[in-house]
This record gives sequence, C-alpha cells and structure tokens, in this order.
Amino acid sequence: GKYAFQGCSMLSEIEIPGMVTQIEKFAFSHCAALKNITLGQSVTSVDIEAFSHCSSLTEITIPSTIEIIGRNAFKDCISLTIYCEVFSAPSNWDNLIGNCPIVWNCKKNEVANDGYLYTIIDGIRYALKENVAKVTKQPRNTKVANIPSYIEYKGTNYEITSIVSEAFCSCINLTQLTLPATITTIGDMTFESCTGLTSITIPSTVTSIGESAFRGCSELAEITLPDSVTSIGSYAFSGCTSLTSITIPDGVTSIGDSAFSGCSRLVEIMIPDNITYIGKNAFAYCS
Repeated sequence: GKYAFQGCSMLSEIEIPGMVTQIEKFAFSHCAALKNITLGQSVTSVDIEAFSHCSSLTEITIPSTIEIIGRNAFKDCISLTIYCEVFSAPSNWDNLIGNCPIVWNCKKNEVANDGYLYTIIDGIRYALKENVAKVTKQPRNTKVANIPSYIEYKGTNYEITSIVSEAFCSCINLTQLTLPATITTIGDMTFESCTGLTSITIPSTVTSIGESAFRGCSELAEITLPDSVTSIGSYAFSGCTSLTSITIPDGVTSIGDSAFSGCSRLVEIMIPDNITYIGKNAFAYCS
C-alpha cells in the first residue's frame, strides 16, 4: 500500500509475495539500503515514486505483465540498471528511464540503451564496452572498493580505464580503497564527502585530479600524489580537515580555485617551481 515501507532506511532485502498486483505510491521511497527487489508476474502497476531515492538499488526487472509505471517511480535511484522484458516502453509507462540505463528485451539482451553492459564484480559496479571497463556510480553504502586493473566477464577481459564523475560521491561508509594503475584521471566529485576515508595512494598513471574530487573527505589524513600529476582541480581537497601536510609534485603547473580551502589542520605544503597558476582562495581558511 501507499507509503508502506517509506523511509525504512536499514531495509536491505524484501520478497514480495506472488499474489501482490500493485506497488502503490511511495511504497519503498527512501529505502536507502535496499539493494535488490523482485517483482512477480502478478504485478501490473508500479505507482508514483514507488522506489524513488532508493540509492543502493542496483537492478530491477520489470516483467511484461506490468501495464502502468507511475511518474518518477525510480527517481534518484542513482545506482540502478533497469531490465525490461518488453522491447520498448508502452505509452502508460511514465518517465521510466530517467537517468538510469535500461536494458530492453532483457531475456535475450544484456546491453543497455546507452551501449554499455552493466555488471557487478566483487561488489563494484562496472560498465563494459569494447574490452574496456569503467567504474560507474556506486551505491552509497559501499564499504570496500578494491579496483583491479582488469576484470573478466563471460570469458572476456576488460581493462579498467576510468572512474566516472561522482562514482563514490557521498559513500560515507567507504573505508578501504585501492585504485588501479590503468586509470589516468580522478574525475570531478569522484570521492566527494567520503568521510570514512583516512588515506589514499594515487596511482603513478594519474595526470589530473578533478574538481571537488576529494572535497569534504574530513577524515582523510594522508594522501600521496605521484609525479605524474600535472593539475589539481578547483575544490579538489577543500574541507579535508584532517590533512596536515601535502607535497605538490614537481610536474604540477596549476592549482585550482579553493583547492585546499578549509583544510584547517594543514600546516605545511611544498609548492614546486613549475607552478604557473594558483587559483583564488586556494588555501583560504588554512588557519
């Protein structure tokens, strides 16, 4: 029924009985820990915002029996891939796709409408295409992310070449992180507000740290930047209040606006000769 489990923030799994025919509006809205759910063949309608803000929901299969999907049914399901048994959306499926990748004819196809194949290996969600893998948006309750250089899926090897922007944004429970030596960029907001991270080593292949990449990582006390890094984006380490010292590699030529603003415990920083630009407020409030 309406609002039946709304806001049950610790609910991670539920089995819907086979006789259920309708998921009413907001029934599972804001169930932030819900990882997966199975809709039986008896279900014919999923109402308005039934699963909205289920940020840990990684996949759901829409059976061919479903006739109605209400407005924003999967709104802000940031980690979700939708698998549909039908070939395309019926007219009474309102705003099904949103920002979620969707796989049509999922009984015979696994490639989403954006051209990527999505899979989860060792708890990390990847998008695969042409022997290349990228780490995509992760559930906010992710705790461990040990990302290898390659993964294997159905007998094919995929090289992990990138981590998408905001991939681990607001993963406040993330405490263990390993990055592969096959990536070259830490994207914008990739680890923003990962308040559980205490240290990180950037691979020697990385050349740029994106905007707000580690912004608000308040427990990050230690970070090693390799010599390969040439630029540090705006707000990259802003609000890292546990950071006490950092050495900027010789190859860095620019430090973006507010890059280290609010790093209130930062007492020492080494600026190399090659720096040609330091942005406004780069070290503001480094008291």
